Amino acid sequence: MVSAETFKVPATAEERDALARSAEAGDPDALYLVGALGIEGRVRDLSREDALSALFQAAEAGQVEANHLLGVMFATGQLVRQDRARAASHLEVAATAGHAEAQEALAQAYLAGAGVPQDSAQALHWLEQAAAQHSTAARVNLAVLLLNGDASVRAPERGLAMLSKAAEEGLPAAQHNLAWAYQQGESVVPDAALALAWYRRAAERGYQRSQYNLGGMLLDPEFAGFDPVEGLSWLMLAAAGGNSELKAQATNLLHELAAETPPNLLNEAGERARITAMRAGMSSGQ
Repeated sequence: MVSAETFKVPATAEERDALARSAEAGDPDALYLVGALGIEGRVRDLSREDALSALFQAAEAGQVEANHLLGVMFATGQLVRQDRARAASHLEVAATAGHAEAQEALAQAYLAGAGVPQDSAQALHWLEQAAAQHSTAARVNLAVLLLNGDASVRAPERGLAMLSKAAEEGLPAAQHNLAWAYQQGESVVPDAALALAWYRRAAERGYQRSQYNLGGMLLDPEFAGFDPVEGLSWLMLAAAGGNSELKAQATNLLHELAAETPPNLLNEAGERARITAMRAGMSSGQ
């Protein structure tokens, strides 16, 4: 939680004492650091309640990192009661001050109508701000919004160009979304071969959702590239990934397929999945 790039975490007793004195004097950065470390249990003799109090004081003083952190906490209900309106309020303070992660998070809030009215134009604004700071997530989400958003923000040609550029640069999330666009024919001419190619590139980099979708494509008997062994191997990798929802979906599908798949094909798929994971260093998926 602590922004180590911006704030030096005290390593000695003297540094800790100096930090405590600065926080007691009301220094916003010191209050943020004490609060952020305190909620992680890294400040001796400081309760979680006092740590939160320090964070709130820092946020009220306009400290950017404190507002971002509280925004995330209120959005997720971590250590505080979930309150999406308060989350958006804190995120807006940090986003207005130029915090790229807060800008991305605030954009997602506007897209979902979480704590703020649903507003694609506001989402577009904040994604553009974050993307200008080279936020990878914002670049991809901005491209997707331009490609598939509502009429107020939709600009398919620009979105496709941005998504293609990010995919060519090797961003798995962009590769996955580009594959999805070609598979579904969203704002582009449907192209199963291109969808397969982009899913494969993301899957080979451990992108769990692409592993799942790639497996599904290869297991479709109507698909020209039908390959049950490879399809099963990608599902096995998706079932070993970190996203619990995708993990469950892949596992359930594998259980269904196992009943109608010869054991030798399952064994071959398992070996292929093992080799692929070893080569890519993705023993546990994403």
